Order: sequence, then C-alpha cells, then structure tokens
Amino acid sequence: MQNLFPSSTSTSSPDILKPGAYKVELVSIKSGQGRAFNNKPPRPTITFCFRELQSLTPINRTVATTRDPRGKLLDFVKQLSGIHQPTQQQIGDGEAFTQFINSMIGKIFTASIAPSDNGRFNNIVGIQPEAK
Repeated sequence: MQNLFPSSTSTSSPDILKPGAYKVELVSIKSGQGRAFNNKPPRPTITFCFRELQSLTPINRTVATTRDPRGKLLDFVKQLSGIHQPTQQQIGDGEAFTQFINSMIGKIFTASIAPSDNGRFNNIVGIQPEAK
C-alpha cells in the first residue's frame, strides 16, 4: 500500500521565489471570476500575469474588477504607472481605463516579492516601473 503521508510536508512549489526585489515583465492581463464569499455571487477579477526575467517564473496578481478608490485595482495600477498616472477621465471611462492598463503589457518592472504564508504563491508586495 502507498504511504498517504510522505515525510515531506512542504507545500512549497519549486517556482516560489525567495523574498526580494526582482525584474519582472507584464506578459498578459486576463479577466476572470473570483471566489464567492458570504453567499454573495463571485466578483469579476483581473489577473496581471508577470514573468520573472531570469528564471522565467510566473507571478500573478489578481484583484477585483472595480474602479472604486477603496479597491486594490486602482492602487496596483497606480504603482505600475509610476509617474504616468491615469487621469480621472480615464479611470471613469471603462474602455479608456482598459486601454491604459493594456498599454503596460510588455513593460519591465521591479517587484518586491515575498512567498505567501502557506508557501504556495509568490506575492507582489510592491511594484514600480523600471527606470529607463
């Protein structure tokens, strides 16, 4: 019979990076559905898909699709934007804001990465555009 409880209890993936600053490229942006909480329907999400440039390790950041200033999406987009912040008019217009976000695909950023508490994911703690 196969052992159902191997001696290794680590859930860490080989793609988990050590804490630190890494150069990453924004490869794609995908829309999706988040998990439902408290018997509420799932909220739409946006996943920013990055790739660490040396190891090519994928790193994703998923946020709820909301332009509410209290949401994490605006804060994250503003970090990605650096000094080229979206205007209030762009934020208010869904198509213009989508174009603004998509214009960052292919750009290089410096991301502060830390593994998640359970060691299964790479968390982006902070991010900024790469200085030219």
